[in-house]
Amino acid sequence: MQHVKYGFVLAMSFGVVEAANEDIAYLYGSVEMISIATGTQQLIKEAPSVASVISREDIERSGATDITQLLERVAGVHVYPSTVYAMSPSYSIRGIHTGVNPQVLFLVNGVDVHWLYSGSRTEFFRYPLQNIERIEVLRGPGSAVFGADAFAGVINIITRTGSDIDGVEAGVKGGTFDDQYAWFQAGKQKGHWQWSLSYEHARSGGDDGRQVDFDLQSGLDAAFETQASIAPSPLHSGYQSESVFAELRYDDSYLSVRSWDMNSETHSGGAQALDRLGSYHVSELMVDGLIDSGKRWQDLSMSLRLNYHEAEIDARWVLLPPHAVVVLGEDGNLFTPGTNGPGGGPVVAYFPDGVRGFPGAIDKKKTLEWVSVYEGWENHQLRLSLGREEQKEQAFERKNFGPGVLDQSTIGTVEEIPLVVDGNLTDVSDTPFVYSQNARRDINHLSIQDVWDFTNDWSVTGGVRYDHYSDFGTTINPRLALVWSTSHDLTTKLLYGEAFRAPAFSELYARNNPVVLGNPDLKPEKIKTLELVLDYRPIETLDLALNVFHYQAKQLIEYVPQDNGTSIAQNAGEQQGNGFELETRFSPTDSTTLIGNFSFQDSRHSDNDAAIADAPRQQLYLGIENELSERLTLFSQANWVMNRERAPGDPRNKLANYATLDMSLRMKGLFDNWNLGLTVRNLTDEAVVEPSNGSIADYPMEGRHFIGELSVAF
Repeated sequence: MQHVKYGFVLAMSFGVVEAANEDIAYLYGSVEMISIATGTQQLIKEAPSVASVISREDIERSGATDITQLLERVAGVHVYPSTVYAMSPSYSIRGIHTGVNPQVLFLVNGVDVHWLYSGSRTEFFRYPLQNIERIEVLRGPGSAVFGADAFAGVINIITRTGSDIDGVEAGVKGGTFDDQYAWFQAGKQKGHWQWSLSYEHARSGGDDGRQVDFDLQSGLDAAFETQASIAPSPLHSGYQSESVFAELRYDDSYLSVRSWDMNSETHSGGAQALDRLGSYHVSELMVDGLIDSGKRWQDLSMSLRLNYHEAEIDARWVLLPPHAVVVLGEDGNLFTPGTNGPGGGPVVAYFPDGVRGFPGAIDKKKTLEWVSVYEGWENHQLRLSLGREEQKEQAFERKNFGPGVLDQSTIGTVEEIPLVVDGNLTDVSDTPFVYSQNARRDINHLSIQDVWDFTNDWSVTGGVRYDHYSDFGTTINPRLALVWSTSHDLTTKLLYGEAFRAPAFSELYARNNPVVLGNPDLKPEKIKTLELVLDYRPIETLDLALNVFHYQAKQLIEYVPQDNGTSIAQNAGEQQGNGFELETRFSPTDSTTLIGNFSFQDSRHSDNDAAIADAPRQQLYLGIENELSERLTLFSQANWVMNRERAPGDPRNKLANYATLDMSLRMKGLFDNWNLGLTVRNLTDEAVVEPSNGSIADYPMEGRHFIGELSVAF
């Protein structure tokens, strides 16, 4: 009887402690909380989604310099270089990816930052890690809350507030590859008010050891017996960026301004030909305002968001290097041979200064959204959202090839081959010969969601979102989730959701392109996903989770070859996938935490059952956090990427598996407020290779990389 008494008291104590911990988490926020699952804060284990959080502590311990280095720790997520946009970082989630990567919605404080032309982030997008409080990652569909492009997943950056910073912070980093970083932050809270200011300057010279043996120009050299290619040569991957973020808050209402400016070298080049002369520049400005009523009314809260986002992209590609020789079509485009040359043959052109294309665009987005949450109906939480977004893109371009430059009047007079084309550029902006027409899109949406706790142990989340697009029409996307607190240590979830991916402006309106053309009759891509989640926490220091998923994607946009040699965007693809993710976090002692996950996916084209190319079928991640002393911590992580298939018909050797090891040693409180850090990435100097599209050699990734850090906080 005594044992029963003590057992009862112990169980009651456990329940009280757990409830207290949950109350603290709700009040202050923690790695246990997430907002992107439903649009409101809730515990991860109760959220109707498969989600992960990368906390401020995780960011600091990792020694990372870019968000891409952090996302590899998330189960089912693989970061890879784009095969289309000059190796710009892209994210494959559960085998869903393309060279452009618009299937992952990227948010900053809940606002998307995509480039209208590609539907993805601007090329080489980066965000200063010092300004990030946490990163929320949702795997699976999120369109019922966020609308377009929450197709394979959602990544949400949450910035640091004045109370998060609570003083002044400054620091510098430096390392191999001529890496140089400097930042400054200040923030404070006084009563209801908070303010914060953050600045970062970052630059890198790039890893000169990333040598490429051949490129597109190598093939042209073989065909025309020229020597224009600069391969073999290292990738040119240096960059320089500056970022400013300022915010003023009153309770949960705020006004923030973010500015980002970046200049980058061209990596694999604008046409998969190495480019020493070109550059890429992007600047962004975002003004974000939120008026939040808080709990002014007992059961009702409302918020109104106004957002303005402007981006200017200016690419200065040397698409083919000086002294390139290439066949021209009748419209002056590259690689489209006609019969309008001497004797009815093709026109061959010599470019002593290189084939030069300087495309760019100015994007402007205005967003208005009203959200209301009502909790006056017992055991229900109702969320209603109404919104409108206006999107505009203005394209501009200068070039020395193609329609409007080498037209029929020029080519038709050719009497000798090759035609010599100098480096003078023609401005084709505001003409029918620019690479894409100016475009506008208006979007209106309505969404409703109900979280119903119909018993103490069961909750159901149901929601639906209606979106109307001015260019392709209407789409409706529902979700349904059942969450069962099976026992005090086990939560079971059954999730169903649908999502869509809106056609990007490039897929709708690209023109005057020698390879791919847009199609204004496109419909959105669609996906249906079913997930089963088991979240098991038998003791306070051990978390285990198993996520099993199946999805079916239809109306996927692919470029279908035509008889004239070009390809046109069409809703021609279908893809299905199955897999699972196993995750764990275990703290065997107060000073040691083990983090691990293993993911498996089998994604295939529905028409021929061929495996999705380049996506890892298996990934394994292991991390160890060690507090060596009160001031000294050591973080180690290893990442395995396995079993990536080539595309059908690709004759190249199978892609090799690889494993990388990173370590970060950090000392806090040195000389009172000073902190030191040393990070080694790819410690074993593993020869990591990511797949290209075949016209250029597979992409070598960075080798061993040392980074030192010195910072102060007061």
